[in-house]
Amino acid sequence: MDESRPTADQIRYKIASLIARRSTCSRLHVGALVHQGGRILVTGYNGTASGLEHCNHPDTSSASCTDAVHAEANCIAWAARVGIQLSSATMVVTHSPCRDCAKLIISAGLKQVEFGEYYRDTSPLGLLTRGHVAVKKWGPLS
Repeated sequence: MDESRPTADQIRYKIASLIARRSTCSRLHVGALVHQGGRILVTGYNGTASGLEHCNHPDTSSASCTDAVHAEANCIAWAARVGIQLSSATMVVTHSPCRDCAKLIISAGLKQVEFGEYYRDTSPLGLLTRGHVAVKKWGPLS
């Protein structure tokens, strides 16, 4: 096997990281995608709702942004908007989900969440597990 050929997981993690660069929130850049059966179904990044002015946080260590829609929520909303079923799919996201996004993920019927970095509150990971969503942390990308 060719050791220079990235695995499917590595590709998805890099794509989520690349999608995060589209973020319109200056506080934190988060990217997400949902895949099933080897195919990416939908992508999303955090930022203000379509058509609204981008958020600007001079101090990125400040409290949460109240204007941005999270990457996970954008994935789920877009899938609903265009009629893509997400039940039993897997979400790959650059950061672990917040509590509200964890609830959306459970309600959307996703079966697994894979993330790269811990968000400041990790308690939603337990909520995902209790909601029968498998959780997996992926390591640094090379």
